[in-house]
Amino acid sequence: MYDYFQGQINHPVKPVNVHYLPSFPFDTYHLKGLDNNKAAFEYYGNRKGILNYMPSEVTKVGKIDYYDKLGHIVVSEQWDSRGFASRQDAYHIDGSLGASRYLRPDGSTAILVTYMNKNGQVGPTMWKLMSYKGRDWVFNSEEALFSFFLNEINQKERGNFITERRGMDQFALAVNNPLSRIAVVHSVPVKNPKNIEKSPLLAGEETLFDPHRRMPVHFNHIVFATDEQRQDFEKRFGRNLPQTSFDVAADSYVQLHQGHGDSAYPTIVYRGMLGRTKKTGDLIRAFHHVAKQDKAVHFKLQGYFENSQQEKEIKELLKKTGLQDKVKIVPYEPYDSQFFQDASLFVNPTGSEAFGMNALEAMASGVPVVTFDVPYIANNLVRNQINGVLVKKHNPRDLASAAVILLNDKEKMEKLSAGANDTARQYTESRLVADWQKILR
Repeated sequence: MYDYFQGQINHPVKPVNVHYLPSFPFDTYHLKGLDNNKAAFEYYGNRKGILNYMPSEVTKVGKIDYYDKLGHIVVSEQWDSRGFASRQDAYHIDGSLGASRYLRPDGSTAILVTYMNKNGQVGPTMWKLMSYKGRDWVFNSEEALFSFFLNEINQKERGNFITERRGMDQFALAVNNPLSRIAVVHSVPVKNPKNIEKSPLLAGEETLFDPHRRMPVHFNHIVFATDEQRQDFEKRFGRNLPQTSFDVAADSYVQLHQGHGDSAYPTIVYRGMLGRTKKTGDLIRAFHHVAKQDKAVHFKLQGYFENSQQEKEIKELLKKTGLQDKVKIVPYEPYDSQFFQDASLFVNPTGSEAFGMNALEAMASGVPVVTFDVPYIANNLVRNQINGVLVKKHNPRDLASAAVILLNDKEKMEKLSAGANDTARQYTESRLVADWQKILR
């Protein structure tokens, strides 16, 4: 949105070298390196500001902070890879932000955001779109500006507006006369996945399903990853949404990889979000039960924590269970097929799953999946004793027992590994494209 109003869509990457800054008079100011990340600029020994380099780009301009005589930052310029100062922030004497200007390459202001004290906290209170179509436009929230932006691009060329996060649904519904509005469901949007028909919707889902029939506009398509979930939700909400088509499209596609299990010891893995939502604590407890039964097993996690507090809790649990040296946590990297090279099993502790994209990624490397028997991963993606194992009782001990039994049955492991490959082979790029062509036709 900001790029659009700055007139810089698809601008080539061309970061500016500090020595070629047009606004920096090197014949007067002296640049003094502080470390590999920043340098100070001085005038006859008096520091006037700090120049921060772009990350991993020594000598390329990132951010410039300008100081007053008392050493307070009064203005900051944010330079980016497009090669111009794209934002300028002005500060009050107490250090609070006063205004932000989003700039065009010629230095003129595209968007002005002002900050004021509101209920004891300084925050943005006005967004002004400057000199756009011959006039200024004032908005009282960034959301209002974003809705205006979506309508502007749709007015130029009508489009299909697709949302995958429920927080974005309101914006798609506010677009006037698009080709279509499409909502993709990547989760199970009710509090109790075992009782789809009667369970209350999760917070934020009402905009999508309109259970009280209060919405003037609805989505043209609601897309689910499995036909089972599509049927369940069409049965419950279809009568509320007579103009909405309930559809199915593959949630992901994969390419097969060879070489899983190339390790001197059995390794149980999990990949994805780490935290309470995905029941990572139960996964660690399951690991603990496995470790007590088979000391040769190693464990590996790849993912991102929901927040720092949950990262702290999980690491404390690892320490409490004595697994801090046996569970390796590696940073999340999309499309990292190498993660499964030494994997024996993928263990999934989730209490609900609309599909199981991470389990599919494991299957693409021939890694069987052990997961709780929950909608909608069970019997859709993971089929018991064909490509994995479904655990009936939802507790870490039973999850661990299923994993240990499978690790000790080489013949069964080979059978399930072949089944995992067969399942993954069905989820091709062409299948995903064909699914979406039916929806967008």
